[in-house]
Amino acid sequence: IRSAAGRASVPLLTTGAAALAAAKGMQDWQAHELAVRSLQEYHQGVSVDALEPAGGSAAGRSEGDS
Repeated sequence: IRSAAGRASVPLLTTGAAALAAAKGMQDWQAHELAVRSLQEYHQGVSVDALEPAGGSAAGRSEGDS
């Protein structure tokens, strides 16, 4: 089945999780225009607060960090 799908250029998803991820990706693709950005451009839009774990835990910080 895998080789036949490859020859016919048909996507082959073998798990429910993969199918769900593909469906969510297609849904997101409809809502957002595709764009290419460099890694540097992407990180310009990421704030330090966005990198904090949910709940604002200070785990992993030393006493001098705030």
